Amino acid sequence: VSTIAVDLDGTLYEYHTAYCYMANNYLSAKLDATRWVDWDYPSRHLDSGQLEWMSSLAVERGLYRYGHVMKGGIIGVNKLAQRHDIIVITHRPRSAVKDTLAWLTYVNLPLSGVHILSDKQPKSSVKFDLLIDDKPDNIEDAICHARGGILFDQTWNQNAVYKWPVRATWHNMEEAVSERSRSIRP
Repeated sequence: VSTIAVDLDGTLYEYHTAYCYMANNYLSAKLDATRWVDWDYPSRHLDSGQLEWMSSLAVERGLYRYGHVMKGGIIGVNKLAQRHDIIVITHRPRSAVKDTLAWLTYVNLPLSGVHILSDKQPKSSVKFDLLIDDKPDNIEDAICHARGGILFDQTWNQNAVYKWPVRATWHNMEEAVSERSRSIRP
């Protein structure tokens, strides 16, 4: 494995906590990041006007700039970068590109490239050998394009069933990458 692609939201960037913080403080919502157990959590707790605000004004006010790094993320990426090229691939709205780049600059990770996909392109449209992502569909897409994938273990993907059940967090990512690297087709 030469190039490892790392997703941001839910994998390296604590999107869910930033989202809850902004919804609670700007909209007086009562979201709890520890209860975000599936992809539809916000739509069950916010009305359509609040959801619209979160997809527009929240972005302008820093939804993609002021979030935290996932626990263990900096150490995990730095360890992987000792043996692999690391790139970021993320889906973000165009209006979040500047904030995304500012956040990446702030965390100062040893990256070889950044790909911000704003037109819903599949992550497989970017060249990489192994994808680390919290969204099962992205892992499945990578595998269908003869690449490897590791599902970043999150509460919202616990029911994911697919044929490559390699899951990891940043605490055991090195071992997962080694394991998955052995099974990737040449």
